[in-house]
Amino acid sequence: MRSKPLFSGLAILFLITACIGQNPCEDVTCDTICRGVTLWKQKCVNGECVPDSVLEENSQECGFTPPERDTAAEEYAVYDALISDWDLIATFHSFEEVEVVVIEDHTSAELFFGGGIEEILERIKEGMPLTEQETLDDFLKKNEQPHRLEDLFDLPVTVVLLSNEEFKEIFQNGSGWEDFYKKYPRSQGIMMLSRVGFNSKMDQALVYVGNQSHWLSGAGYYVLLTKAYGFWTVQSEMMVWIS
Repeated sequence: MRSKPLFSGLAILFLITACIGQNPCEDVTCDTICRGVTLWKQKCVNGECVPDSVLEENSQECGFTPPERDTAAEEYAVYDALISDWDLIATFHSFEEVEVVVIEDHTSAELFFGGGIEEILERIKEGMPLTEQETLDDFLKKNEQPHRLEDLFDLPVTVVLLSNEEFKEIFQNGSGWEDFYKKYPRSQGIMMLSRVGFNSKMDQALVYVGNQSHWLSGAGYYVLLTKAYGFWTVQSEMMVWIS
């Protein structure tokens, strides 16, 4: 007596069809994964999650601890990039004619908006929406008090740090700007700088810069810079005063 087959031909065909049509990754969700300190995106292959592409090298999520940075060096690197690349400081001479850059020797943030810190934050975020909150927080913290600048600039021109006493001496009468340019010919005028606010990654910076080159020739800006491949570049700027 022959044994009865366990499955009929039709049933076997159904099972084969079902197996062929089944997607082994249909119900699989793949999370990101750390390989060392590199964060990877994963994808499903034959029902298993495997690394697919790098999301972030040296990821703090994967335990990377950024090395300590010299904040002062970064601050002056931002100043150098701003002064070298910003074509609005030369409001009296063309930039090619400038051989001396005169800067007030104490920082100033020129928080013109009024209405308290909250309004200042909102105006900056509105004007430069890519500004990170921690960059704003660091900027405001550092600019609670004036800070003395040092001659740590690395520029192809001479830098003069102008004291408040010298400023008063030059501008004690109506011929102030004429006296100023007699003392500092081929200069851009007088520049004001704030402390620089950074984000935690030290790849975004916010700084105030103003420049006055005559009684009715000047402007002030908040400037957002970003760092890539070791260099700071201006990303956006917002004017806050002009004369």
